[in-house]
Amino acid sequence: MAKQERERRRQAQRARRAAGAAAEVADRADRGVAALVDGIGQFATLQGKRVKSFDLEGFASLRDSFIERGYRWPAWCFLPAPLVGAGLGEELAVDVNPALISPATMLATLAAAWTPGRIAVRFDDDVAKALMDTPMEASIPTEALQRLPAWGLYVDCPRLGAGAGFFVTLDAGTVMGPGGQGYTELDELVVAVVRGGDEGPPLVISSLWLRPAATIGESLTEQAEQTQRLGPNFGEAGDEEWVAAIGMGRAEATARILSLVLYLCSDDSDVTRREVPTSASSRRARGGGETVVMSAGFRLGAALRLAVAEHASAAGDGTGHRVAPHLRRAHWHHFWAGSETRGDRHLRLHWVSPIRVNTELPGELMTVVRSADP
Repeated sequence: MAKQERERRRQAQRARRAAGAAAEVADRADRGVAALVDGIGQFATLQGKRVKSFDLEGFASLRDSFIERGYRWPAWCFLPAPLVGAGLGEELAVDVNPALISPATMLATLAAAWTPGRIAVRFDDDVAKALMDTPMEASIPTEALQRLPAWGLYVDCPRLGAGAGFFVTLDAGTVMGPGGQGYTELDELVVAVVRGGDEGPPLVISSLWLRPAATIGESLTEQAEQTQRLGPNFGEAGDEEWVAAIGMGRAEATARILSLVLYLCSDDSDVTRREVPTSASSRRARGGGETVVMSAGFRLGAALRLAVAEHASAAGDGTGHRVAPHLRRAHWHHFWAGSETRGDRHLRLHWVSPIRVNTELPGELMTVVRSADP
């Protein structure tokens, strides 16, 4: 038995070495989840309480229990924040204003939504830069953000700082309970930026309104106006905290984060997947499955770099002057397809990359599941 276990560990170590950078991203995601849980404990301490243990896997059972009792909410949400709060208990679920959920609930909502899929996203650096430099298209409907490829994601994002990344999930504002009773609030995109560091990554929390039948620009503007009048909700980071954490204000950080999230929600995103074995020293080893790393934009990034190189080495234009490389500005494109009459009307969203020439990717852009075994 001991021999079989040693062989299993050797195979896992070989697989992790083969996974390379993907394994590092998986470990950062795991440390990020640990930071979310630690944040819940820190909030409890501020409230004069102590969290002795915290079982993320228990939220799946909590979700099942609410469904069995007749609670309903949109399928794109793992478990609405108020119901997550029911699992935390009232003393941790609400902040100093009983009408508002606490930072602990926001952190638990993110961690609970990430746990079932354990998906970490690793972007090609050139594609990430192009996306984050693309002006935000304010006219994109908020509905586009309801198409995350999983209930919760960790997105590795070193462009927000060394070792940084963010967790993102969708919180349903409408929940119907047994007997038709329930509540209707705004849907929200919940984000927590986690920055690497020797003493544990600090957290910057934010929630973004998703007003129905509104554009992203309209929704963000209305939210910004309320924040200006009333200040950020307790637990949400203001501009000073954003600048201190990642060197940019909330509005700029939000636009950059949304660009990456929208790409993952778009129709033609270049994504592959692979499972990454658990590190022996990882806190994942205490339970849960393997982390799945989604590689985003790597084929597109290679095509963009090739196109730039080919433009740079192109022959002259016949006048004796060298033709300068032409980088067309990246932009978002969206339109509605289908028919309301037929009931198949849906939003199509595309990111038009900086270069058209030679950016066609081989084959269809389908999600490919790859084993991490060497």
